[in-house]
Amino acid sequence: MGDIYCRKCGEPWDAYGVFYGDMTKEERKKFLRGEGCPCCDFGEKVEKKSRLDKEILNEAFWTSLAENSSEVEDYGSEG
Repeated sequence: MGDIYCRKCGEPWDAYGVFYGDMTKEERKKFLRGEGCPCCDFGEKVEKKSRLDKEILNEAFWTSLAENSSEVEDYGSEG
């Protein structure tokens, strides 16, 4: 398993930790919806980013989710 990057601040999160202990259930839900992470207070502590920066973070977020898709799918089956 690799890292999943925060869509708001770019912080790398270990995929295993996202699902097993680094985040609460509610934090994990927000994170996987792309709403930020605990490091950036779910987007509250993020400096204004340029359009290019936002595009890069968005791409990193979706790419990292795809690379860890088996873990995300396993999480989705938990209900």
